[in-house]
Amino acid sequence: MVLISIVDMVTKDAINPMRGIAVEELGNTRRMLVQYRKAILALPAGALIAKKIKGHVYYYLETREDGRYRFKYMGKVAPSMVARFQEVKKLRAKYRSLISSLKVQEKFLRKVLNERAK
Repeated sequence: MVLISIVDMVTKDAINPMRGIAVEELGNTRRMLVQYRKAILALPAGALIAKKIKGHVYYYLETREDGRYRFKYMGKVAPSMVARFQEVKKLRAKYRSLISSLKVQEKFLRKVLNERAK
C-alpha cells in the first residue's frame, strides 16, 4: 500500500514539470505568432507585377482593397526595386509558412493543456 502511494506521488510530480514546459512553450508560440504577424504588416503592401504590352514591359503595383485587386501603374522601375519586391514576396511567403506551422503547434499545445481556443 505504501509502495503504490509513492509511485502515485512520483508520477504526479513528473507530470507537473512537463505541464510547465508546455505552458512556457505555448507562451513562446503565441509571442512568435504576434512577431511574425507584425513583420508581415511592416512589409510593403502589394506585389510588383510586370506586364508585357506590345513588346514593352510595364510595372504595376498589385494590391487588394475591399476584396478586389487593384493595379497602380508604377512607370519605369529600377532593377533594385524589382529585386526588393521579389525579396518581400519571399519574406511574406516565409512568414506565412511559419505562422501556419505555429498555429498547428499552438493547437497541439492547447490540446495537451486542455485549453480552449481564445
